[in-house]
Amino acid sequence: MNGEEFMEQLLSCDQAMDHIPLELQATLPLPCAGGERRVVCWYYRLDSLGGEVKIWSPALRVIWDADTLSVVSKEERQPALLGSGQDVLDPAHRRREDAYLNGPLTDYLARGAAEGAAESWLSAAPAALRPWLQEAMKEVRYV
Repeated sequence: MNGEEFMEQLLSCDQAMDHIPLELQATLPLPCAGGERRVVCWYYRLDSLGGEVKIWSPALRVIWDADTLSVVSKEERQPALLGSGQDVLDPAHRRREDAYLNGPLTDYLARGAAEGAAESWLSAAPAALRPWLQEAMKEVRYV
């Protein structure tokens, strides 16, 4: 399975339907270190009012088992407005997401290792969310 297929399954699996509010957007899955096949996603709100896109810090952090698509742990957070999310409308944003999904994430799913995954993952995130995610990455060991 490649990273795009994995992401589609992760977003629509039963556990996601049971645990993730529909109004939240998922970050791309970041592989966790430690032997087990785990990925972490942060879930945030993206609002579009009056033609302006606003992005909020994540309301949830969920660690998933990459093989069973089951929730390993879930932590709620207090979201805060971060700023503009206009860059998510730029085709370059989607190209960075695809590069991560089809590169480092696919490598992780196939081999359990992903060279440069964290850097590629962070660069694929919306710009206003990157500093928040960079700080949050300190809470999770990643490959």
